Amino acid sequence: MGHHRDKRRKLELSRRMAIDTPVEAASRSGASPPGEPQRLKPAPLHEQIRREIMEMISGGTWPAGSTLPNEAALAQMMGVAVGTVRRAMASLAADGLIARRPRTGTIVTGRMPQLRLQDSFHYFRLHGPGDTLARSSSKVFGYERREATERELNVLNLQAGDEVHKFERVRLVDAAPVMHDHIVFPANLAPDINSVNDIPPTLAIYFLERYGIRIVAQREKLSAELATDYDRTVLGRSGSFAVLVIDEVAYNQTGEAVLVAQHRAVTEHFKYLNEIS
Repeated sequence: MGHHRDKRRKLELSRRMAIDTPVEAASRSGASPPGEPQRLKPAPLHEQIRREIMEMISGGTWPAGSTLPNEAALAQMMGVAVGTVRRAMASLAADGLIARRPRTGTIVTGRMPQLRLQDSFHYFRLHGPGDTLARSSSKVFGYERREATERELNVLNLQAGDEVHKFERVRLVDAAPVMHDHIVFPANLAPDINSVNDIPPTLAIYFLERYGIRIVAQREKLSAELATDYDRTVLGRSGSFAVLVIDEVAYNQTGEAVLVAQHRAVTEHFKYLNEIS
């Protein structure tokens, strides 16, 4: 019965994510045909369930100190076999995001987990007092498809005249803006994006599950600057204050840069914490 439930779940996820076959993905994106190393299969089902639980925790569905439903209830909620949930929960416990306590159940720890490399690309890394996870939401407020700038051509190894997607997003904690992002990636990597409404909440998962492109490394340069007029406008603040600036380049497993971004955050009550194992 569990096998059939997982099979139905995979079909449902495929419909929800509109996952293309490798041939379709290559055709749609102008990328290499099947057999090239950058075209990978979607993540295993237990890994997808793990991410869903992780995102519900970070999004505040289950805050720190709360008790998660038992494995049978989670399996029914997510439409998968209990064994699939068990594997996902064991992984989350090993990473430190949850803890199993006798007679109490599974508790959300609220502390920074030992992140896997693939998680770091879609995990919000501003943390509050005591390194507690900052539960955030995001809102895309700007999008354009345009020709790449000279820097983008160089970093993303594009040709003159190639187009990129650029979007801007603000991150909010307790409804207050604390970070804004400027993200650019080649238009041919995601030909289905045409407006603000098409921007996925987590790009790394979107690239992997829709186009089979896996982000496996990123380079970040951290610095501090005084806020600009634009920072003050987007973050809803006035006066003089410092912002943490994170310049990022993300790479696929063949070493090709697929995304450039800049994140600008306030840090009076938050710290940037990135822990990868």
